[in-house]
Amino acid sequence: MAASLMTQWLFNFVIAKITPILLADITYGTFLLFGALCIVMGIWTVFCVPETKGVPLESIGELFEGNIIKGCIMDTFPKTSRAKGLQNHHHTYSADAESVNGSTPRKGSKSAGVDHVEDA
Repeated sequence: MAASLMTQWLFNFVIAKITPILLADITYGTFLLFGALCIVMGIWTVFCVPETKGVPLESIGELFEGNIIKGCIMDTFPKTSRAKGLQNHHHTYSADAESVNGSTPRKGSKSAGVDHVEDA
């Protein structure tokens, strides 16, 4: 997280320092340069960033596994979208897992959730 924030601040600084120089030297070419970069970023987003609409937070990591570009191309078309298959997908623990307090679940309990909650 710190590295991404540092990178963002670095590039904001570079753009702030370089824009006046570009405007003085190439005038309208500055806007053409930034416009072309926006088009490239849009194309990159369509083909390299998976769709996460409706996907639970716990399942988003699965969208980034494997060949990302192939997966993103599949996500471009709604019929083959991987996000549609993960919309109701949740990571859950089995009923055999230990409960929060370290003991085994009670007989007849349906989940390994919290057995007792204290009132304050």
